Amino acid sequence: MRTRLLTLLLLAGLALQPAMAGPWGHQEQHREPPRPQQQQQQQRMQQQQQQQRMQQQMRPPEPPRMSQPQVIQSQPGETAHPQTEPQADQTKQAQDTRPLKEKAKEVGNFVGIESPKKTSGYADLAELTNQSTAVIIGTAQENHPTLSPDGKSITLNYKMRIEYVYKGKLAPGNNITVSLPGGKVSFADGSTAEIRTAWFKKMQNGKTYALFLSPGSGGGFVTTGEAQGLFEIPTTEGDQTVKTHSGIPRDPIGKYQGTDVKSFLRELRQATKKPLKS
Repeated sequence: MRTRLLTLLLLAGLALQPAMAGPWGHQEQHREPPRPQQQQQQQRMQQQQQQQRMQQQMRPPEPPRMSQPQVIQSQPGETAHPQTEPQADQTKQAQDTRPLKEKAKEVGNFVGIESPKKTSGYADLAELTNQSTAVIIGTAQENHPTLSPDGKSITLNYKMRIEYVYKGKLAPGNNITVSLPGGKVSFADGSTAEIRTAWFKKMQNGKTYALFLSPGSGGGFVTTGEAQGLFEIPTTEGDQTVKTHSGIPRDPIGKYQGTDVKSFLRELRQATKKPLKS
């Protein structure tokens, strides 16, 4: 009985071994299924990685870095300035209301910028004529700068010889004073102050001009419409074109730049209702 039982057990054991063997006859190692805790950790790691990817996609792009103001290369003896300095300089000058003498004493050679006072202009010669007390052809004889009574501005006073009168009570052959804004003055301590008006081209001694005039100070005159009321008239055979003195962008008077002098004087004669020769 015992022997049979042992035999049966032995046979049972031998019969079970092939069932547990691997494909090559080796016994296959038993693998435990993943535990629930490990599964939860893996899921959490996957969720964190997915959230990081979504955050990177939704993150706004970094704003472009602002470059520093470009510095203009200066010439020997000059100071390099950022390109933004002219505008900042004008704003600073407008806020500084000290007399020019004080500004010049502080820096040695002061240079200021004066802007046009008028915000609107005239469209043509007819409008200029209607707003002027005198319209003449004159030749610049000489000029000298004058500091204003309050010491805060400069005018360039021209001695003009009248060649022809289109309008007004002036007489040919007489001299008048016409004042333009800007100029340069010197002070006793050796300092200087200069006011520049790039929008208003100055006259040159010896050249002839058509001037639309309004009353100024001290019995003199100023040009009507500031830079609009001044035109260079050619007097040589090689040049027969009129030149405007306004440097203001989109100035309607700019249409007369390069106009034939005969056409210009013809329109002026029609505007003033006076013949070219009296």
